[in-house]
Amino acid sequence: MNVTAKFPRLSGTLVLLGVLGLILGLVASSFSCGPLFAAGGNEAGGNDVKLKANRSKGIVIVVPEEIETYKVPPETVLVPVFVTSESGKAHVKHIKLDFHGPKGSVSKKVAFDQVLEPAGKSFDDILKTLKGKDKKAVKDLLKKGAYVELEIDVSALKLEEGAKGKIDVGVEATVDGQAAPVTVQADFQALALPGAGGWYGGDGHVHTSWSPDVWFIPLENRVKYAKDNGFGFIIITDHEDGINDLWSTPGGYVAQCNAAQSKYLIPALPGVEITAANSGGDALAYWMSESAVTVPNNQTYLAQELINRINGHNYPYSYAVIAHPYGAHPWTDWNATGFCGMELLSQETVAKPDTISRWFTLLRSGLSSTMSSGRFVVGIGTSDCHNFQAPGFAGFTWVYATSYSSTNRVAIWDAIKSGRVSASGRKDLGYFTVNGAVQGSVLNVTPGSSLQFQLVQTPVTGRKCTSITVFNKDQVAVYTVTNPSTSVIYWNTTAPSTDGFYVVKFEFTKTDGSDLSEVWANPVFINVP
Repeated sequence: MNVTAKFPRLSGTLVLLGVLGLILGLVASSFSCGPLFAAGGNEAGGNDVKLKANRSKGIVIVVPEEIETYKVPPETVLVPVFVTSESGKAHVKHIKLDFHGPKGSVSKKVAFDQVLEPAGKSFDDILKTLKGKDKKAVKDLLKKGAYVELEIDVSALKLEEGAKGKIDVGVEATVDGQAAPVTVQADFQALALPGAGGWYGGDGHVHTSWSPDVWFIPLENRVKYAKDNGFGFIIITDHEDGINDLWSTPGGYVAQCNAAQSKYLIPALPGVEITAANSGGDALAYWMSESAVTVPNNQTYLAQELINRINGHNYPYSYAVIAHPYGAHPWTDWNATGFCGMELLSQETVAKPDTISRWFTLLRSGLSSTMSSGRFVVGIGTSDCHNFQAPGFAGFTWVYATSYSSTNRVAIWDAIKSGRVSASGRKDLGYFTVNGAVQGSVLNVTPGSSLQFQLVQTPVTGRKCTSITVFNKDQVAVYTVTNPSTSVIYWNTTAPSTDGFYVVKFEFTKTDGSDLSEVWANPVFINVP
């Protein structure tokens, strides 16, 4: 297959910084046409996407090390590609994708006509710059490179669940008139999301080209990815300073969500990420008025006022969720009240201890109010995906929505706000009921009466549940089972003598024991008269 396209040149202040600025280490190995690097990183409990880089005669190419799909059989595979030049003026002519599966191969060749300015850096220095925190240096480098997301049709291969493959990404280019071909290879696997009646998975923190720090990822592409990979919903949360007064204009932000939802028949919910003044941290604004002219501005309101303005934007429906509370841009005002949720997993597969401790503290301090209102601080999982990062790559939210449909945004907004949620690192699903009451419920009981827990775990393809732990309101483990042999476990206990709640943590790994990931199932509350 041959396609002609224009290779967009990178621009913007922080393009790719969300993915590449987190890289902590580089590991070298040999490759026929030059040094090949696998780069991966963690951000104090984070889990950044792993990258592969290669070079030849000054041309540098970067792709994800691993690419996965989550709907079987996959129809398409999305491959992000970044190309730059060490020195000399480069002319990119073609990019070719060769997909090799267990039962055959397919290829796609994309014709470009793009000239890249020299980066003026060596291969090592390019990677060090991308790894570093000098925003100006990253900006200057990326302005001279090019980034594109390419899609290859694999439907003819009829890939089965668990199928593995390789994707060769080759660039045909010249540097100062001399041919400079370069190839890098990514691993591929076809996975499937868990299935459970009433449960729908999605990502609640997704960035597109509406955000100043994302390049050439149209909003529609994110929604298509979600649909193609078996998601039940996707929440677009671009930075407010990229939206400004285009929130509800014709062809604007909400309109693009509406168009993508209609085209792909999946709830595509318009949210927004807003930064508090004085480096106070970021909040996600959910269930906002879709007809309002604007949303609250970035870096304008202190934390409490920002929460108030989000809550008042579409009162009584709109609500605030604290983003990456202990991440690179932490939430700083824990005296602020009125937010409805917080990210337990943000570009993470294992939650930070500080995050979980804070969550339990908030659940306990709000217990009296929860018993009367049913509201509490809901824990969610999100990817905060930018360039190179796919929605849900590390951080995912499962919601229990009995009135779900492909156009029913309210069902998703309400499920999250009500706490019918499990926060997942790698898309595995774990959930529980107490005497039939689902997560987010307040169960009225008498002291000493019987409580029966139903604990359900369903992993992604190639993964397994290694432990299930039930915690009481004091964050004390009251029941643990390791390596459960069945997908459903029952546990019986007696009701406490005072009001409380139970939270369940599920741990999953790959079948070989690697890649630990958590699922935090939101509470069931126990009301004792």
